[in-house]
Amino acid sequence: MGEPEPVDLIHLADADGDRCIVRVTGRYQPGILTGHDTLRADVLVSTSFLDARLELYLLQRDLSAWEHELEGLVPVATRESAAAGVWSLAFDSTRISPCA
Repeated sequence: MGEPEPVDLIHLADADGDRCIVRVTGRYQPGILTGHDTLRADVLVSTSFLDARLELYLLQRDLSAWEHELEGLVPVATRESAAAGVWSLAFDSTRISPCA
């Protein structure tokens, strides 16, 4: 069985071609049970003046925490920005719990 294809967890881009991608590239230590290992990932940033790559490692608990926080994001737009097709994201403050 070959190496799995990379998966983009986050892919943000604008009309100018600027982008930020969080891409899982594979398992750090194949052989450990799936779901209990460390994943290799890259953060890729590309703009008109910068191309950068940051290699990092993710644990399943990191992904679970991200999932929980991202579920709290809601689209936000004013009447003017919606008419212009501009949207942003904001956290739903009713879901934020204090850190313990």
